[in-house]
Amino acid sequence: MLNQALSFKADDKAVFQIRSLVGEVKEFRGDNSGAISEYEAARKACNACNEKGQQIAFFNLGFAYFKAQKKPEALQQLLKFKTSVCDGSLKNKYTDECAQAQEILKQLQGT
Repeated sequence: MLNQALSFKADDKAVFQIRSLVGEVKEFRGDNSGAISEYEAARKACNACNEKGQQIAFFNLGFAYFKAQKKPEALQQLLKFKTSVCDGSLKNKYTDECAQAQEILKQLQGT
């Protein structure tokens, strides 16, 4: 159904949400490369990803890149997430994701 929803003319906010959900489903099913493709499309749809709830795009994509051992890409996305969410007023909303991002960043940065 989600893939069918993409065939409708949707605004970027809807495309972001649909692609994010499809990415989650693919990730849950163990299709990390498919999840990355969907998360990249979601990230593209939200442009700067500065509207409510869109910052999770940085975490989703960074985590998927990390699982695929794409270290530079993971580092870039997770640093954006840390800067835009974990170092700001949204950190309480994304407590678990911030903790995960911090641990992954430590691994990626070798600290």
